[in-house]
Amino acid sequence: AYKRGEFVEESSASISDMLDKLLKDMELRGLKDIYNTKSKIKNLKRHLGSTSKLDTTSINNYVTKRREEGASNSSINREFQLLGQAVKLTQGSSPKLPRLREPAPRQGHISEAELDRLLKYLPDYMKNLTKFAYITGARKSEICNLKWNDVSEEYFIFRKTKNGESRLLPITQKIKK
Repeated sequence: AYKRGEFVEESSASISDMLDKLLKDMELRGLKDIYNTKSKIKNLKRHLGSTSKLDTTSINNYVTKRREEGASNSSINREFQLLGQAVKLTQGSSPKLPRLREPAPRQGHISEAELDRLLKYLPDYMKNLTKFAYITGARKSEICNLKWNDVSEEYFIFRKTKNGESRLLPITQKIKK
């Protein structure tokens, strides 16, 4: 339970209105990940949308309800980040929302032996893509967005990456196999 008091003073705008304004702002700025943002905003609106004031009770209730729905602390924290942005955009100051403890980042690497076992169960059309992803560490979207002009004899250019910055990947002997 959080005992920090009032997070957002009562205003004429509801939380739902603030979130709508944030979403419109994000769309105008051309941010890429609007789909996931809409999903998070939907959760916030479902539980907090009609209120115009955030206090300890409403925040604790939100956390409890989201956890009952199976949401992780990481998901709730991302939703709180959006809520904070929405309040700052409409009221000019950021609320001091709680930050829930999150697990350590994943270390989800598999060994070559595990890769070999996995490849046995994949359809043929997925085997080369999976090997390439394993060797390079590239994301599926990066690989699928490669064009022929992104490939030379020495490197690949991933133009559409998660952070929006292009990156070069040298073509090694292991990749050539």
